[in-house]
Amino acid sequence: MIAPRAARLIAACSIAALALTACATAPDLPVPPGFAGYPDGDTWRAISPDGVRLQARAFRNRPQRDAQFWQQVLQRRLAEAGYLAFDSMELSGAVHSGQVFEWRAPLGTQSWGYLTAIVVTDRRILIGEAAGPVELLDRDRQAILTTFAALGD
Repeated sequence: MIAPRAARLIAACSIAALALTACATAPDLPVPPGFAGYPDGDTWRAISPDGVRLQARAFRNRPQRDAQFWQQVLQRRLAEAGYLAFDSMELSGAVHSGQVFEWRAPLGTQSWGYLTAIVVTDRRILIGEAAGPVELLDRDRQAILTTFAALGD
């Protein structure tokens, strides 16, 4: 079961990371195997039976900036929120590429992982997020990355 604090952390980081932008429509992503997708307004969401949560949102690229700018904004906001940078990798989509950042944070007696994917186009910024205990996130990593790659479609 996911801790309420973790769910609040996901939401707070999303809002804080892109507070300067206005919302657009939710991305349409494939639901990873073993996850259940559920509608939630302008946010695409999915959850695993043991509480790994995914969400994705799209924002207008306003003020219009390049991918490097928005990646730096995202990194700075999460670092300021107390997340520890762990790793990063390129995210290759069908049309647009992006970046995935991996973060770690203590939550009670557990170590939580947090993956953030960002794809920037001329008009939109697409953000994918996954959070859960590190061992569960590691288990589902490939399915999550495959889903996040669809942000670039």
